[in-house]
Amino acid sequence: MHSRLPRRSFRTLIAVAMMAFAFTPVTANAAGVDWSYIANPDSPGAAAAPEGADAASPEDVSDQVIPDAVETEESPVAIKKSGDGALGRRTVEPFRMVGVTWAEDPEVTGVAVHVQVRTAGEWSDWIELTVEDIVIGRTGTDPLWLDEAGDGIAVKVESETGKPEDVQVSTIDPDANPVPDVKPAAFAPANYSLSDQDADVSTVATSVDQPAIITRAQWGAGPGTSCSAPTTKPRALGVVLHHTAGSNTAAKADSASIIRGYQTYHVKSRGWCDIGYAFLIDRWGQIFEGRKGGITKQVRGAHSGVDAVNQDATGISMMGNFDVAEPPAAMKDATVRLAAWRMSLFGNDPNGTYTTGGKTYKVLNGHRDVKATACPGQYGYRWLNEAGGMRTRVAAMVASGSVPQLPVPSGVGVVSTTANSATLSWKAVAGAKQYRLVWRKKSGADAKLLMVSGTSVVVPGLDAGTDYVYTLSAMSPEGLEGLRSATLGFRTANGGTTLKNSITVPSNGNIVIKGHGYGHGIGMSQHGAQGAARQGVKYNNILSHYYPGTTLGTKSGIIRIQLTQVTNSEVKVRAASGLKFRNFTTGTVITLPTTLNGGSVSDWNIVPRSSDKKQSTLRYKVGSTWRDHSHFTGVGQFEGPAMLEIYLPNGSKVKYRGALRSVPRSSGATTRHAVNALPIESYVKGVVAREMPSGWHTEALKAQSVAARTYGVRAIVSGGTHDICDTTSCQVYGGVSAETASTNTATDGTSGKVLMYQGKPAFTQFSSSSGGWTNKGSQPYLKPVRDDWDNFSGNKVHNWTLTVKASTIEKKHTSIGKLQSITITKRNGYGDAGGRVSSITLKGAKGSKTITGVTARWDFGMRSDWFGF
Repeated sequence: MHSRLPRRSFRTLIAVAMMAFAFTPVTANAAGVDWSYIANPDSPGAAAAPEGADAASPEDVSDQVIPDAVETEESPVAIKKSGDGALGRRTVEPFRMVGVTWAEDPEVTGVAVHVQVRTAGEWSDWIELTVEDIVIGRTGTDPLWLDEAGDGIAVKVESETGKPEDVQVSTIDPDANPVPDVKPAAFAPANYSLSDQDADVSTVATSVDQPAIITRAQWGAGPGTSCSAPTTKPRALGVVLHHTAGSNTAAKADSASIIRGYQTYHVKSRGWCDIGYAFLIDRWGQIFEGRKGGITKQVRGAHSGVDAVNQDATGISMMGNFDVAEPPAAMKDATVRLAAWRMSLFGNDPNGTYTTGGKTYKVLNGHRDVKATACPGQYGYRWLNEAGGMRTRVAAMVASGSVPQLPVPSGVGVVSTTANSATLSWKAVAGAKQYRLVWRKKSGADAKLLMVSGTSVVVPGLDAGTDYVYTLSAMSPEGLEGLRSATLGFRTANGGTTLKNSITVPSNGNIVIKGHGYGHGIGMSQHGAQGAARQGVKYNNILSHYYPGTTLGTKSGIIRIQLTQVTNSEVKVRAASGLKFRNFTTGTVITLPTTLNGGSVSDWNIVPRSSDKKQSTLRYKVGSTWRDHSHFTGVGQFEGPAMLEIYLPNGSKVKYRGALRSVPRSSGATTRHAVNALPIESYVKGVVAREMPSGWHTEALKAQSVAARTYGVRAIVSGGTHDICDTTSCQVYGGVSAETASTNTATDGTSGKVLMYQGKPAFTQFSSSSGGWTNKGSQPYLKPVRDDWDNFSGNKVHNWTLTVKASTIEKKHTSIGKLQSITITKRNGYGDAGGRVSSITLKGAKGSKTITGVTARWDFGMRSDWFGF
């Protein structure tokens, strides 16, 4: 059985939040402020930036077009004379990027912008957006990328002086329009013909090879608009390093989408002619061409806040926020290779200076060296200037054509761990002066750096019972970093049980319970699947983790679903062209007319015959009058059109694929089941959209599709009235009315695939959140597995706290009298405090009673049976 209560409660919260918003007056009513929804050229099916793409050739390639049609919902942001203002929480079209802009006004200073976004039904805390210092077009913030699609937004705007005018909030959807598939550009050597404009550049052949660059055509760029002169310069005089101040956890497959979002925001919202940067680099080391024509030329950008620097220096932006985290190694390596190639191409000295606009700048500097800004972040700026950092490595590469690197240290390992420290050691590397150790929590993003002179170190200040990962590299006397070790890991010792096993009921009767996870925990954790997908794990690997020992196979078939929302014995559908009726007893099929008795038929239904309820009557409705068409015994079915619309007893309508049947509940029964019969593929589309948020990662949705399909195929039997129900007791199923484009794409992407075990479909149970360990089930492949994926920032139920009144428990177990204490007597042995509760004893004034952890979960109203005090 599946535990669907988490998702059902989750959707209730969404509905309540939306209703509360709908009936709450919006106090911000200033006019003249636009709310922009920008349809950006991307889709769930758009290919990710190709791995290992060859270097781009210098020829221009055609760009895709950013759609001119922009859906706009005008919503006022009330700005007071003080410059402060707000836009209340509201629902918008799904989006992945948001930015705020306003009219340029030198009298407006000290602007601070905060947003709240709603993803998967939950509102975030206030997030501050960085205000850019680039005075071109409209003033605005850096855009914020969401790892998951949002559908709600709220905004706060404050200023120290002046009043921002014409404030616009832009929400950009990367799934609005598909990007055509583009083949990677062929490799071109770093040797180029001189154009007339480049005739005074004496150095063309470079000592440093051009790195692989993903072209604008490959990431689906729009053409932008006409840029003002001068658009190009004969040579670049330097490089300015930036960071986008964006997400540090975005998936690799999202990189191209993010860049399309940046370009759309820069062009549509900021009013620039094209994306501001010349190049962008993601945390996997993928290099993307930015502003058009700038691969081998110096194209005027919009990145530094100083026009002369924009004209003469190349803007390279690292994708992420490196004010809060260290840039990843792959990103650093790619940045060094790109900057060194540009320096070599134009004959620049990485340690030199240049003069433009009457000021002198370092050839290789950070954005904050040009304007007062935090960019490229404290960690990015430190790496730029530190010994063995970016400038040192670029200079060495320009001088030698490559970066000489010491080998990977050998023998790297963990000597011992305590609750708060770990001792690591390794063998000495010939020629090394120091060793560079970087570590972080496995589930975190913030890394720490330690330079070590010996071959062992004690890493202090760690958290108990926590997984950490680390890398080690040797440093040369010149400060150049050698090759890094593989990412290794260790776990600190437990510092004692974090969940207590007993509690004495306090005088106020409030019992505070802490726990992990949501649902029964058997099989796949849906939040865990999302956490894995966010890390780039493919759906097949997600499934093999949660269902070890199973294999992927292919199955098809027709499945019959009992529609429990039809609580009476009537199956009523809307009339439609091509609608047919099948009598299963006689085998006859008739086409149902759309006009009868001189009138238009609006509806058809099957109900128990009034004179003999063991029989059924097929009826039709003309105007307000129902008339009998024919009588029959047994099963009757509506079929024909691709979709049928059924009326529910409350008057609402739901669309379903396949056929709709009226089935006697048993032989000779006087009541009926409403049953939807359809191919398993169509069924899965109606399940996935109800079981998992449609804005989640495609690989998570694919894993859910396979699990749902397998569960359905396993349920198909040859007899009975139906195979499966449509509620949390089986799998939640909503028909066509529940389907979404993203979930259908995921379902189609796994068409026919099921999990098999010993030649039969597996029992693919799943629940909302494992809490860190899955639970033991009834099958060999449903065994407890450690689930670090479940603990990601978007999982609000990985850990939880609940306060239960003692009176609530006393009402469930009256024989114990007044509750005095609760003691957990047995756990399953997996995870924090010993894992899920197997048995628990309630002690009261009249006696004691021992119950299971599952019973306690339902009696106490808890999210799972993994809890303590």
